[in-house]
Amino acid sequence: MTSFTWKKKAGKQLRDHAKRWLAELSEDDFDEIWSAKPKKVICLEDAAAKAARLENEAVFYVQNERYADGLRRLQEAIELKESDARLHDMLSQIYQIRGEDFLAVQSAQKAVECSPLWSDAHQTLGRALLNFGEVKLVRLFCHLFEIAFLREVSPLGLRSEDLPWALSVLTGQATVSKETGLGEQQSSNAAVVRKRDFLV
Repeated sequence: MTSFTWKKKAGKQLRDHAKRWLAELSEDDFDEIWSAKPKKVICLEDAAAKAARLENEAVFYVQNERYADGLRRLQEAIELKESDARLHDMLSQIYQIRGEDFLAVQSAQKAVECSPLWSDAHQTLGRALLNFGEVKLVRLFCHLFEIAFLREVSPLGLRSEDLPWALSVLTGQATVSKETGLGEQQSSNAAVVRKRDFLV
């Protein structure tokens, strides 16, 4: 009987075969890349969850005084949930902190449009208008605070901070107009506003 033994040359043949196979495979890979179907991307977050996450990130950034990052996160959240008045209100407050009063007024108006019965939106709009510096709008500001006061049982800071501030601006306008002599009608309009008119 003959015996069977492995020859050393077989290993070399396998290596040559593997090299040829790898060379063929590398040439074919280029064509397979273009013919492969694109994979579907599955979004793990829906719009509401992503908006909530972005809102939380914005709050974190604002608390750490990184207003630009918080502003970006809120704008992304607003793109996902445009009718959320809280997001517009927060955006208006960030604009007020940064000193961008015109943008603060715009976003506060959007918050009031989204939720006209929400007293905090009226309060933020009033503050934004007063910060904007339009003294003619102070009456509107006081009216907005009155609306906010009537809709909320115990608004924080409304009686103690906002209404006295607005009334001092109105009385300051009345004294300035008397001193400069701009006209009796303007001063009489400002003098008509009294504390009892605003339920203080």
